[in-house]
Amino acid sequence: MKSTIILIGMLATYSAFAITKRHDRSDKEYLDKAKAINQVCKLGKAGDATLVRRQWLITAAHVANSFIGRLDELTVEFAGKQYKADKIFLHPQWTDMGPHDIALIHLTQPVSDIEPIGTYKKRDENGKNVLLVGHGDTRTGLGGEWKTDFTLRAATNIVDEADEKFIIISFTEPPAGTYLEGVSGRGDSGGPVFIEINRKFYIAGVSSVGQDGKNGPATYGAKDYYTRVSMHMEWIYKVLASKVTASPTRAKDSFESNIKDTIPNTPAGKRLKSYIAVIEKNSEQALLDFINSNFSPKDLEGRPAKERRAINTIIPNGLRGATFIEVVESKPNFIIAKFKTKNNEYLNIGMECEMVAPFWLLDVFRN
Repeated sequence: MKSTIILIGMLATYSAFAITKRHDRSDKEYLDKAKAINQVCKLGKAGDATLVRRQWLITAAHVANSFIGRLDELTVEFAGKQYKADKIFLHPQWTDMGPHDIALIHLTQPVSDIEPIGTYKKRDENGKNVLLVGHGDTRTGLGGEWKTDFTLRAATNIVDEADEKFIIISFTEPPAGTYLEGVSGRGDSGGPVFIEINRKFYIAGVSSVGQDGKNGPATYGAKDYYTRVSMHMEWIYKVLASKVTASPTRAKDSFESNIKDTIPNTPAGKRLKSYIAVIEKNSEQALLDFINSNFSPKDLEGRPAKERRAINTIIPNGLRGATFIEVVESKPNFIIAKFKTKNNEYLNIGMECEMVAPFWLLDVFRN
């Protein structure tokens, strides 16, 4: 039976998209603001990336991860020229819907016609004026229909908060806010937030996730979470110096593809995917890794010893080696899935997670 959970926040979340803008400013102003930026490229329909070295792009890990096993499909364009990628580096601590949502992509040849963007290394982002850019769908802070034209737009904002993992900005409703106030919207995960110093831009964050505003995704009151570049510089330097190994680029097997195709791309859905991987591995170490990666460390520390031991039984013995069948019920923070056991019996497992980044798992239960 499902345990009782009190949620700390009920706002929906979404993967970050493209630029949304003030309803009292012209679209042309946002388009013109982006004309000075030529270092941001599209990664197909997955999201955006920024040129930080002549052969290196920075983006979100969840965007780069979508190209694992199909690098041959990854071609980017700068100044009318196309470039192929040959290596992907996902941050080793990144987990689905979790922090450290950052990745680097290596190109087969250098980009010669574009000056790369520098990385912002200082840790004084809080309160700074920032510029965010992105391709893809757009609309105003009032909500309504999305417009799709895959054209780069730029908006301004001010950093509300910079914690250990994220730079956080919000969409302030006029007449307050910056002149070209905006946040990320639909289709632009991995895109940058820039800080300008002496008329030169530096990338300070990578678009990761967002929290709905009063009229839905990317409307007034929405919050954007950008992976904080300054907190990941040690790893970035190691990758650029080729001191780490690229992420695997093997093709995904049919079981993984089935999961990707049928499970919704929600916070709870992504936790379910991790859970299914543990079932497939059928090992105590995999279970321990799942618990440590999906439950809040503070939550684990705060549980009595009896409850901590009980977490280790979140995968019933009859479910070990079982096969995922279908999603029975799904909401952004809640999901129930049907499994078929080795004994040809059917079992429903549900899970619930937080609704704010980093979307920690709250409960796993048999339904």
